[in-house]
Amino acid sequence: MKKFLTVILCIVMAFSLFAFVGCDEGSDADNDDEKSSASDDEKKEAVLTGTWNADVDLSDMFTESFAEGLGEEGATMAEYFTFEDVVIAVELVLNEDGTYEFSADKDSIKDALEGIKDPLKKGMEKYFEDMLASMDMDMTVDEFLVASGVDMDSLIDELYNDESVDSVAEEMQEEGFYKGEDGKLFMSDTEGEFDEESYAEFKLSSDELKITSAEDDDSFAGLDSITFKKK
Repeated sequence: MKKFLTVILCIVMAFSLFAFVGCDEGSDADNDDEKSSASDDEKKEAVLTGTWNADVDLSDMFTESFAEGLGEEGATMAEYFTFEDVVIAVELVLNEDGTYEFSADKDSIKDALEGIKDPLKKGMEKYFEDMLASMDMDMTVDEFLVASGVDMDSLIDELYNDESVDSVAEEMQEEGFYKGEDGKLFMSDTEGEFDEESYAEFKLSSDELKITSAEDDDSFAGLDSITFKKK
């Protein structure tokens, strides 16, 4: 039984971490369409190059990816998990030479992973509680875990540690080449080679870069509706 429970926990948490890493840039829930009211002499030139920062809320995407990762057989289990406030601070540097760098802040990744632990634990406890009830087993979840030799807190802490933070940060780090034309942002791994069908539309002001839509889900996964502020 201990092996069975450990496998379940590892599968659930491995899928959650995989879903988290796979989010890349993520999505921003802020869809407010703000307009500058500054007078003409106060307006600054809108320049695409520079360093841009954003706080990306991955909660919905993480929850959905978590459920998808469990597959049809894990659909019932997935209903026990809802993740909120999974926010990561990201930075996009657009250089004048046409190169770009994308990265995520490690401290925010650590905070996000810490925030995942509690709903993950509560979801597992509720899942085991209902499982015990369906099996007519007269024991609490804690009693069941102790009898099975499983320490859920230790297992979760072991899977979500500093190595997890480094792994997520590494997966989210990216660099390459870009160009901005007619309100469209193109990115590529190879200099001068851009897929004209793969781009993200954007609106630009002196201090804000707002991605309004993405035409390619693979290259710009989760990038639509994210708003960057100039550093």
